[in-house]
Amino acid sequence: MLPMIADVIPAAGVFCSDPEATRALGEALGRRLPRAAVVALVGPLGAGKTRFTAGVVRGLGVPDDSASPSFAIAHEYTGGRLPVFH
Repeated sequence: MLPMIADVIPAAGVFCSDPEATRALGEALGRRLPRAAVVALVGPLGAGKTRFTAGVVRGLGVPDDSASPSFAIAHEYTGGRLPVFH
């Protein structure tokens, strides 16, 4: 059984005060994600999903910057500790 996000970053709910805090939270999660973890982000346009993903990508050690998938079906980031599909 995979750990829940609360096992990795203990929080019932998180509000980030600015985009950098959102990225930093994603990076913290990325550093702690186990293999085979699946993270699903749901929210309206502008909620910070891409900023959070940028942090996760950085936390996993992926050398590329992430981009919004708004105009693509998906982006794949490899080269880090785990692959990221966004």
